[in-house]
Amino acid sequence: YDYNINVHKGMLWTNYAVNTGRWHLNAAAKWGGTIMQRKGHMRNGMFADNSFGKSGVARFGEAGTKGSMTYNAGRGHVFSLGAGYEWRAPLATTAFVSPEMNNDFVKNLKDEHVFSSEFGYQYQNARLHLNFNAYYSYLSKVTEWQNFYFDDINSFSYVSMTDINKEYYGLELGVTYKLTSYLDVKALGTISEAKNINNANVRYLNSTSAMYTYDVVMNKGMREAGTPLTAGSIGLSYHLGGWFIDLDGNYYDRIYLSYAPSARYVKSLKVAGNVDNEGNLEVPEQAKGHGGFMLDGSIGKNIRLKKGSISINLMVTNILNNQKIVTGGYEQSRRDFTIRDDGTTSNRTYQFTKNPKKYYAFGTNGMLNIAYKF
Repeated sequence: YDYNINVHKGMLWTNYAVNTGRWHLNAAAKWGGTIMQRKGHMRNGMFADNSFGKSGVARFGEAGTKGSMTYNAGRGHVFSLGAGYEWRAPLATTAFVSPEMNNDFVKNLKDEHVFSSEFGYQYQNARLHLNFNAYYSYLSKVTEWQNFYFDDINSFSYVSMTDINKEYYGLELGVTYKLTSYLDVKALGTISEAKNINNANVRYLNSTSAMYTYDVVMNKGMREAGTPLTAGSIGLSYHLGGWFIDLDGNYYDRIYLSYAPSARYVKSLKVAGNVDNEGNLEVPEQAKGHGGFMLDGSIGKNIRLKKGSISINLMVTNILNNQKIVTGGYEQSRRDFTIRDDGTTSNRTYQFTKNPKKYYAFGTNGMLNIAYKF
């Protein structure tokens, strides 16, 4: 393959802010557009008339507005509220069905619509600094793209999922409390959700026969992967006489793996026999990783010299060597069976669906930094 994807984007922004008494008000807007086009530099045999040369042009309008207000209630109390709405062009990496093979755009490619909102509270006095945030975002008309080997068609598959709706919401809390002039305790925590709230339309390309297939992927309830949706941390920070010592305990949970769309196509679920007695589809639950506790620490010293200073810092992560924490991964796109030419299935010895790919946290590791300033 040999091709270029050309993207031209233009945007105008405006912002207005005003301070009046205890209030700070802000409003902003943007307006613009994006143009995309593929230019192929070689001809693909399966798409002889639709691979070499320029594709059509996709044009997307982009705009958005947001506003926020902050109120200083005095005595260390500050409240904030903000909301915004925008529509934005899909990324070039999701706009084409199979850029390695042809000029086709994803079918039903649309601007993504995004609503976001946030509430914040901050309190600060001589000993305590507290931040609390709550947020909610709603995304619609989202397009996602993947490619992988798909057993059901015995072929590499280019997959476009469209008309996805998503929700993101959660609570975040951060606290720093000064126990003494040289010793602080810090705590951080978040509990969040990030998931699909509908089943998406899917169109995939069979790369061995240039055939498109339409289906529905039952991905409602699938979570975003690669990040813990629940996390907490508590630590001590000591700083006196040029010494800096920090010790932090961190906990991670609800770590989801990237889901395999092909395991949730309506047609594939029927072939696999994932249907109950009443004819309802039984959709596999999304694979998860194992969370857990990790202890991190650092110790440092600043030494003043007649000319300049030396800074020494040792950082060690995962002091307890917990290598069972999953940092990410993905479900296998391979199936537990093969499909014969007559449409019947034959079970495999290896259970791909029960053995997702997982990445684990590194064991104990550290870094020593020594710096001389002059």
